[in-house]
Amino acid sequence: MALRFWLHLPFFYPDFERPYGDLIDETVAFVQAAERLGFEGVVVPENNFHNFIVNPSALELIAYLAPQTTTLKFQTGVLVLPMYHPLRLAGQVAFTDHITRGRLSLGIARGGGPYQADRLGYDGGDMRAMYEESLEVLRRAWTEDDISHEGRFWSFPETTVLPRLYQQEIPKLWVAAQSATGIRNAGRQGLNLMTSSNATTFFTPYEEIEQILGFYDEGVAESGGARGDIMAVRGVFVGETVEDALAQAPALHRHWSHYAAGAPERAPQSVEEMFRPRDDPSSGWKRKNRPIKGGRIQTGTVPPLDLSGAREPHDGRLFVDPEGAISMFSRYESLGVTHLDLTMLFGAPLEDVLHSMELLSRYVMPEFSE
Repeated sequence: MALRFWLHLPFFYPDFERPYGDLIDETVAFVQAAERLGFEGVVVPENNFHNFIVNPSALELIAYLAPQTTTLKFQTGVLVLPMYHPLRLAGQVAFTDHITRGRLSLGIARGGGPYQADRLGYDGGDMRAMYEESLEVLRRAWTEDDISHEGRFWSFPETTVLPRLYQQEIPKLWVAAQSATGIRNAGRQGLNLMTSSNATTFFTPYEEIEQILGFYDEGVAESGGARGDIMAVRGVFVGETVEDALAQAPALHRHWSHYAAGAPERAPQSVEEMFRPRDDPSSGWKRKNRPIKGGRIQTGTVPPLDLSGAREPHDGRLFVDPEGAISMFSRYESLGVTHLDLTMLFGAPLEDVLHSMELLSRYVMPEFSE
């Protein structure tokens, strides 16, 4: 199977002085260019209450973007299931499935921290159990009529969700997981895995993707079932030369600093600590809430940009020429990665991003066609 190329829509909004509508217009141009250049799809994130991601509804944005394209696929990245009543979410997904004419897939997760839970009124400690119960309800709501449910978090009498899905099958499900437990569970359940770096530094250790895939394959082996697809989420910028790509490093560091703010009090000391669930009391992460004022993430404690290792191969933030991208992605493919979700629109000028996409389309993607 060929390696599939997707693009991430960060909806990064560091400068409130910029009209928010400009961000929407930029996204439309980006998405239309992605279709023209032959990318398979785009991953649309959602988040609330801070400016690292300023998109409160992935499904609504997909419904806006889909009619402005014809073949491009769309994936939520991700729907945090504890945030939604599963019956309402089932109907919203089906509605969006019709608008996209079946070009919809779903990234789902339990949620990685307490910030939204504290504000939306559910217990962050219950997120895993809420996720499991919600997924059970969603599967039934999409495939059965007149379902009823008596659960720990949701209960309802006989109900049929309308509209029904456009697709004949449930939209492809991708589980976003970064802990060893979550990754193994995805493999054990035969679900597709969407995963990204756990590293707390700007550059990710090169071996981390191997560790992630090892956990996933352990889960697959336990179940004896089929291996699902693997989507690796990676920041990248492809230039004519490595030096050209490195010119975008300050913009990518600014984007990363908003993620890194409120990082763990201490870095994990071992692989076991790095991949423990975030809510595990013994986790080395001990992640704090990001410091946020007026919706702005405060990045003052984030280390300054350090490019001392930028020319070495890394799994995470990549500054490469086309040849370097081919080499990097070939390694992912050899390990069993089937999809790449590339973050390119991270605050660099749009014209530079579009040129980088063109380089990928012209020189890199043909190397991975079927």
